[in-house]
Amino acid sequence: MISKRTELILFDIDGTLLQQRGVVQYGIGQALQEVFGKTGPIESYTMSGKTDPQIMRELMSLAGISNDEIEAKIISAQQAYIRALSAAIHKFNVQASAGVIELLEVLQKKEKLTLGLLTGNTIGVVKPKLDAARIPEEMFSLGAYGSDNADRNELPKIAIERAEKLLNKKISPTSVLIIGDTPRDIACARNGGTRVISVATGQYSIEELEKHHPDHVFEDLSDIHKVLIAIGLS
Repeated sequence: MISKRTELILFDIDGTLLQQRGVVQYGIGQALQEVFGKTGPIESYTMSGKTDPQIMRELMSLAGISNDEIEAKIISAQQAYIRALSAAIHKFNVQASAGVIELLEVLQKKEKLTLGLLTGNTIGVVKPKLDAARIPEEMFSLGAYGSDNADRNELPKIAIERAEKLLNKKISPTSVLIIGDTPRDIACARNGGTRVISVATGQYSIEELEKHHPDHVFEDLSDIHKVLIAIGLS
């Protein structure tokens, strides 16, 4: 892929910017129990890289809830999730991933570079999570969220459109970089025509991520110099 100067960097949240130690499973479980009366096979279900609405739909489908009931209640479930997570997050060990704060501080000082979020999270849980990890939300100028579209592959387009509106200029996908921790982040980037850096700070190892051919892959983001070189900002 021929890349231009990086103008927009989009960060995933869970497993990339921060480690959330079970708070998502807890919050979604509480929300589903409240709204549907069931949680589905939440203990064995893999959430990594999926959007919150996708997770809820799949769990309720596995629990035998009809599609009509799921669609009728999915917004209520997301609202219940926001309440449950916000109320309980202080009980969990939520921390910024290695190197994240330092990298964000460096990137913020780069001219003509915009930082944003691209995450499967429902927008209402983003601030509580970032606050718990002590990552300033104001570091990010925009975002695309699971509550915008349950299909993660649609989120790069949404993020780029929001960046274009914010900056009042056209942005080529080749000048956009996604940083994430799962194969779904890589697929999302490829679908959106952007570049992608993978980090093995989530459930996937470097070897597992390399099989999906990201542009670069790191154990974590702590070697700022190497990450900047990969971004093209050294």
